[in-house]
Amino acid sequence: MPNPEDPKDKPKIPPPYAGTGETLILRDVLAIDRTRLANERTLLAWLRTGLMLLVSGVTLIKLFEGQTSEIPVTIADLANAFMPKLLATDEANISS
Repeated sequence: MPNPEDPKDKPKIPPPYAGTGETLILRDVLAIDRTRLANERTLLAWLRTGLMLLVSGVTLIKLFEGQTSEIPVTIADLANAFMPKLLATDEANISS
């Protein structure tokens, strides 16, 4: 059975609070650990998202690499590329 008075059985205080002279209870130490783990998960999620965007961009570049037309760069370019097709489809449906 752990003895709370024994220094080797006390919970280890994380480095940011080690020099403050405060005594933290177990609940506080566990809250610090939870926060640190949540921050690590958030960082890894951002890294995963960035890597996914990078791979998607490289895939799109490789996909359109052999085509002679330019790749649409902005939303305006995409609208100009697809708007005539959409308008032609709408006019064909309206007139029939």
